[in-house]
Amino acid sequence: MQKAFYFISLVSISFLALGQDTQDTTFLKASVVYAENTYHAALNKQLNIYSGRDFKTYSQTSEEHPYFLSDDWAIGTIVYESDFYKEVPLLFDLTTEKVISENPFNGAKMELVYNKIDRFEIDNHVFVKLLKDPAFASEMNEGFYEILHDGHLKLYAKRKKDFQKRIKDNKLLMEFDEKNKYFLFNGNTFVKVTGKKSIIKALGDDKKLPKPSGLKINPNSNNKVEDKLIFLTKFYDLNTSSL
Repeated sequence: MQKAFYFISLVSISFLALGQDTQDTTFLKASVVYAENTYHAALNKQLNIYSGRDFKTYSQTSEEHPYFLSDDWAIGTIVYESDFYKEVPLLFDLTTEKVISENPFNGAKMELVYNKIDRFEIDNHVFVKLLKDPAFASEMNEGFYEILHDGHLKLYAKRKKDFQKRIKDNKLLMEFDEKNKYFLFNGNTFVKVTGKKSIIKALGDDKKLPKPSGLKINPNSNNKVEDKLIFLTKFYDLNTSSL
């Protein structure tokens, strides 16, 4: 929208110039040509994100789905080939780790090119691509991780759904079982964490760490483990010296 407004503004300026001085036709023509070229260049850049291939959808037989949060489009943001795009319809397939967008020409699901994606955001959840690193924990692989806390200490979630088929009452059911793993980056290495003990170990057994206080977990939360890990990471990030 900003690019379209930019184009309209340039054209408006050009026509104002025409009204003020009809003799300055050279300036007018140059302004219009420049505005048109700028608009088309911006449009081509915007369409660059829609250069992926068609995504093969699932034949869902239940309310379960392979996507993060919802199987409805979420309007998010994405950094694609180092360019930032906003108001992009997105889905994140947790079974294949594919980022999906909507083809603007036919409405079909389209798989974006993995190697061109740096990060994306869906419903205020930010995912970044972590490349293979010697600091990785043993259970980590290159891929997209959600940032749960981004301070000196960093907490990441690796989200995954296992897909399986089963027969019930002579009907084929497709099930997607979500399994999350959590990794703390302590400034030097990534460590898989599951609770307080593993976080303390990641920070160093010989450290005199303060006792966490003020822990309040929403009783209605559907992921109390994750909520606790976020709280502990924030607490130790604020109450320990630099590692």
